[in-house]
This record gives sequence, structure tokens and C-alpha cells, in this order.
Amino acid sequence: MHDLFAQVLREKDLSKAGDLFALDDQDIKAELSEVLKRIEEIAVSEEYSTSDNDQSVVEICITRVTSAIRETYSIEQHAAALVHLLESCLRRPLTPTSREAEPPHAKIASDILSTLFLNYSMPNVMEKALPVAIRFLQLSNKELNHNLSSYLSLAAIDNAKLLASQIHIILDSVIIQKNLRLSRVLPQIYSANKSPVQDQAGNLIHLLSECDMVEKSSILQLCSLVAQDKPHTLEPYIPLLCGHLSSTATASLVLHTFVSIAITNAESFVSHMVKLRTTVEQQPTTLESVAKIFGAVGCLNQAQGKESVVYLISQLEGTDNHTQPVLLHEIKSICKAFPNLLVTVMSGIAPYLQSGSVPARLLMQQLKDIKNASTSTREISPSKTFPSTASIHKKSKASVMSIPRETSSKVPSVVSVRDVAVNLSQGGVVRGPSLSYLQSSYPSNYSIKSSCVASNNNIPGSRPPSTLALSPLEEVRPSLTSTASIVTSVTTITRTTIAGSKAALDPGERRPISTPQAIPYRDAVQQFCEKHLEKIKKYIDTILLKLPLPIKATMEERNHKRRCRLHFMCLGREVHCLYQHNFFTHQTKNPRLWIHLMFLAIQARSPRAVSQQDPSVGNLKATWDTLRMESGNSFVRLVTSSFPTIKDQEFLLQELRSQRYFDVFEFNAVAKHWACFMCNHPERALGLLQDGLPSIAGQLKEKKGKWKAFKRWKTRYFTLSGAAITYSKTGQKTETLPISKIQSVKAVRKGMRDIPRAFEIFTRDETYVLKAKDGHDAEQWVQCLHIAVSKNQRTAEAGPEKVSELESMVQSWSNATRVNHRSRRAFGRILDSQTKL
Repeated sequence: MHDLFAQVLREKDLSKAGDLFALDDQDIKAELSEVLKRIEEIAVSEEYSTSDNDQSVVEICITRVTSAIRETYSIEQHAAALVHLLESCLRRPLTPTSREAEPPHAKIASDILSTLFLNYSMPNVMEKALPVAIRFLQLSNKELNHNLSSYLSLAAIDNAKLLASQIHIILDSVIIQKNLRLSRVLPQIYSANKSPVQDQAGNLIHLLSECDMVEKSSILQLCSLVAQDKPHTLEPYIPLLCGHLSSTATASLVLHTFVSIAITNAESFVSHMVKLRTTVEQQPTTLESVAKIFGAVGCLNQAQGKESVVYLISQLEGTDNHTQPVLLHEIKSICKAFPNLLVTVMSGIAPYLQSGSVPARLLMQQLKDIKNASTSTREISPSKTFPSTASIHKKSKASVMSIPRETSSKVPSVVSVRDVAVNLSQGGVVRGPSLSYLQSSYPSNYSIKSSCVASNNNIPGSRPPSTLALSPLEEVRPSLTSTASIVTSVTTITRTTIAGSKAALDPGERRPISTPQAIPYRDAVQQFCEKHLEKIKKYIDTILLKLPLPIKATMEERNHKRRCRLHFMCLGREVHCLYQHNFFTHQTKNPRLWIHLMFLAIQARSPRAVSQQDPSVGNLKATWDTLRMESGNSFVRLVTSSFPTIKDQEFLLQELRSQRYFDVFEFNAVAKHWACFMCNHPERALGLLQDGLPSIAGQLKEKKGKWKAFKRWKTRYFTLSGAAITYSKTGQKTETLPISKIQSVKAVRKGMRDIPRAFEIFTRDETYVLKAKDGHDAEQWVQCLHIAVSKNQRTAEAGPEKVSELESMVQSWSNATRVNHRSRRAFGRILDSQTKL
């Protein structure tokens, strides 16, 4: 131990304690653990609690030690000694005896906790610190608990599993001690230990009335996660949750929970339909979620179905092209359950067939198909014309040889093979009628045997005839072989006698039915995807958690060089969305990796193996071919190569960090998509917006000077209000910077773990470097500026074509959410949007 440290600690000499800061950090680096051990000996002594001199000496020594650890980056070397000293504080009284006096051991604990949690991203440090630190939550020290709650929120980012092992202590602190600030940790660690949270979900919901907006959002986000895994545990608390539908900041989270519950038990919402309607009237943006609940309730019985359908149709009027397909999809699901409802409401839907968007028209056509199918099913009811299938089998068993050979006059005419037109010059694709003709002409009890033959009656590797059972509502796809280029389908119709019917065909008669099909080319991309389908889906599910995927990629050519520009979209689509009518764009230096990931995401979205003929894949292929990045590196070779590695992913993450993507966007664990901070945290709008406009004011330091080397920080008072930033110095003229001149705002980061205090404002002619007093103020300024710039750009630049393009994308990913598993919901949105473009 250094002589000065030894003297100060041995003699408890306060007069020389200040000299410790004159020592070089490297000189005392190796002996800091020994110093901490000596400090612990003093702190645990009986006289320490009453000796002001001892307390002052210990406080100064701890400050010097923690400063040296921080400057020499030796936290891992001395973490054990720090934790041991921290644990010794648990055995001492930490409850304040009065409002002013803080127990001396609480001060020691506070200093050590702040030092340890500055390194929350280091697993070795957190493994030692968290089990001891979390025990302080059981003590009655509000100040210490308040600080520790903030530290644990940071630690949960990289240490969720470690914290989850102590989740019982965290829950007790939130529920029993009303440490509501700690509730922000629960959504982050829920996935690592679900059962205790599910058991206490009701108690957490009862705390909502005592929470502020941030704490409410955390608990409701947790409820949404619980509803996805164990929805029945939340059913008794639906009335309590309904009380939070009136707030715009919490309504979307509550409805997200309700949708998950309604999927498994829609009956729980029958008595709350009026409340849901009122919510839509007060907050029109909630219509989509409410429509999903109405769709689930409507499938319970015909009475509820009729009521839900009438309501959903009434909401079609005045809805945008984004919401309309959602409503029609719910109407479709109800009408599938109760087809007779569709007959009475088709007239109400018909006007939207012409005025709706393309997805809406497709859905409405499907509704008409359901209506036609239900009508044709009633017309071909076997109860009157034909006996049941069981009776046919019985009669067939009784006498197979006694079947009379008759032909029915009702059998449709058959097209000869000679009548089929074959254009050999265009690849020999045979054109003619299909089996769907016979499909609609015979009842489902007929069996049609089909085999494919070539025009020269010799196809290598052709399949033997296969029996296809035809029903009025099924689509027949004849089996295809990849070795033949021209085929016709010769169909043998075998007669079967049906009691009470004259329709019987001679099994000896062979009638050639022309059902030509062009055998598709099985390209290498499709074969690759078939082989690795599940692996691709798992890979993309993992990628989405840490890396957003662009909505589209476009080419730019400057100075005879082609460059790829990526377009990212906010998938939150909330009221105050920063990118509601535009994209976050940046020029990439890694187009190969991005295009490869975009292709894999297309496949993860698709239920089948995609090929190069798919429109979305074709768009990507055209983009890659335009780049001509590498000679001989074809699109097929790119997409069938090995998946991007972790190192490749780090390159892409670093690229997004350099463009400050993560200053604005973050991953929403509940909705499983990437969205801007205003969509993920709608409660922030209350503090950042006044009358719908961003507003903030305060002192900032501006870096000013003619020469870069001699620039100095000068304090100014800045005000952001409306469409301009005004700033002035005492006694000087006020200057104005219009928001319209700002091109971008970026935070200045010294390191990935540093909370930025400085940020830059870029205009065409100048760059402003500003610094706030702390990271929280800097974050608020950056967010307000982003909102202001976004609103200005939305007004000035978002023309009708651009808005229409973005809306068409939103329609596509809205439809995609109905198709796939919940964990791939965000990918469906992105990839259907790629298809549109």
C-alpha cells in the first residue's frame, strides 16, 4: 500500500486525506483492493457511526479509490473488493433516523453502487454485484431504492437472465414497498422468468392507479407480454384495464393486451363492447385493435356475429386505406363462421368495391367468393339428390360386379387433345381447358383419375396416375414433373353407380380431357429455400431483435457510380409518429449484406419456398443486378451463400450507429417491431409537446470560434418554439434559426457506453455544436428537435404521391400480420411492403 494511503487510513488523518488526489492513478492501481479492505475494517467498527472524522476520512478515500478505478479501467480487477465492502453495509443500519440525516453506511453503499453500475455492460462485474445489490431493495431506504431502481433498469439491458433469478425480490419491492419506479425493469426480464410475474399480474394491475405515466406504460407493457403467454390470468382484470382506455398514452397498450385475450376467450369482452365503441369515438386511432376484438367476439355465435358485422361495416365509411383492409378482414372471418350473414350485408359493402384500395378490393372479392361458395353448397346439397357417401360404400361392397354400365346424358362434352393449341416457338406451353371444368360439373362422390403424358407419349420419369377427389369448393392442381416441357392431361373417368341417380360413366371409355400445364422451372433459389426453410425463419427471428430491416432499397447514380440507398420505416404508426409520411434513409456501404438479409426476410415471411419469379424477389434481384458490385457474383450466388455472420451483423449495426439510427428508433418488444421513440413511448408527448408542437427552453453551451483549435464553449439561452430556434446572450441581440433550414440532428458520442451531453445541428451552410448540462437534458433537446424537423418535413415535402406510397406499404404489412406466427409479425409488414415496391 502507498505510504500516504497507509498513513491516512492508519492514523485516520483528515488533514492529509486531500493529498491522496495528488497521487498518480497508475501508482496506486495495483493496491486499490487492499485499500478497500482497510476501509472496510474502519467502517465496521463500533465507533464509526458516531465519529465524524472517521466518516470523512472513509468518504474521501472511497472517492479517491473509485476515481482511480474509473480512470485506469480496472473495475474487473477490484470488483470483488468493492462488492465485499458493499455487502458489509447490509449488516449495518441503513434506515434514516430523520429527514436530514443519511446513515453513514448508506453513503458508502451509494458510492459503491454508482461505481459498479457504471459498468453494467460487463458480465463479470454484474455477476458479482447484482446478487448483493438487489438485497438493498429489502431495506427501508427510499433514496437508496430510488437510485438502485435506475441502476437496475440499465443492468437489465445486458443482464436480464441474472436479474430474473432475483425476480421475487423485485416483485416484493414493487408490490409491497410500492417502489413503483422499479416496475420499469419487469418487461425487460419477464421472458427469462415468466411464472412469478404471471402469478402477481393482478397485484401489479391494482397498482396502476398509483403510477405515473412511465410506470403505467411499463406495467401495461408487461400485461401485454403476459397476455401472449397466459391470457386467462388477466381475464378477471379486464374491467380494471378498461378504466385506462380513456388515456391516449395507455389505450394502445391496453388494447394490445385485449387482442391477445380475445384470441383465446372472446366471451370475456361481450359485456365491454359499449366501452370499446366509446374508445373508438374518442380515439379513432384505436379502431384497428378494437376491430380485431369485435372480429373475435363476432365468431362466438350468430347474434354476436350480426352485431359485430353491422358495427364494422358502419366504421368503413371515412376510414383510410390503411384501416379499411383490417375491418374487411374481420368481417370476412365472421362471415366464414356464419356465411348466411354475408347475404344480408353485401349491399352495405358493395360501395367500397370501387372506392377502396387494392387490398380492400381483394378482400371484398374474397367475401363475394364466400357468398358464392355458400350459395353453391346449398344448391348441390347431397341430402335430396344423392345419398350419403356411407350408403354408397355399403352398396359398393354388396355388389361391385353388378354395376350397370350406363352413360348419363348430363355428362359434359370432352375436348379432344387435337383441339389443343400448342405454340412450340414460345416454349411449347399447352393452352386449353382445365380440370376445374369437370370440378364444377360433378358431385364430390366422383373420382377422376389423371395422369400426365407428353405429346409423343413418352416422358422420362413421369408419375403414375394419381386419384384426385374433386369437390365443388376445392381447387385441383395436377401433379407436375420437372423433366417435361410440354404436357397434356389425359383423364380417365371411371363410372360409379349412385343409387337414385342416372349419372354413370363407363370405366372402359377413355376420354382425353385437355388440361395442359406448363411445368415450372425449379431454380436454384427455390431449391435452396425448400432445404433451409425452417433455418431461415429462426435466423430472421433472431436478427430482428437487434437489427432493423429496410423497407426498400433504391439506386442512385452520381459521377458514374451507382450507390444503394436504404429506406427504413417506423412501424409504430402512432399519432405523433416522427416518420408517419417519410422514411429514415441512408446510403449504405454494405449493399451485399443488406440485400441478402432482405431476401432471407422475404422467405421467412412466406409460408412456401420462394423463387426468382416472385415479385418481391424480382425487385431485389433487379436492385442487385443494377449495382454490379462484383464481377461474376450473381444474385443466385448471393442469396444461396451462407447467412451473414455475427461479424457481418456488427458491421451493419455500426453503420446504423454512425447514421444515428438508434438515436430515434428502438425495438418494441411487445409489438416485435422497430419504431421511433414517440411511437414506443407515447407518454413522452405530454412533456415534449404543447398544443401539438415541440417546445423546450434552457441554457446550452455553444462551441464558438473562428479557428477550430481555439473554439470555446459559450453559454447561450436557447428556446425551441413553433417553427424556429431562438438564442441569445445577456444584453445581446436575439438570433433565430428556422427549423426549415435544419437538415439533421445528431448526438455526439465519445463511446458506446457514454450518455451523450453534446449534439450537433446541421444546416446546409453551418454546423452548430451544443452541449447540455447532463445526458437527460441533451436527450430531451435531441428528441424535441427530431419532432420539430419531422413535422416541418412532413408539411413541406410529403406530397400526395409520397403519402400514397407509404400508405400502400402500411396496408401491405397490415394484411401480412394475419398470415404468419406472431413472432414474425414485423417481418410480414416489411416484406409485403417490399413486394408493393
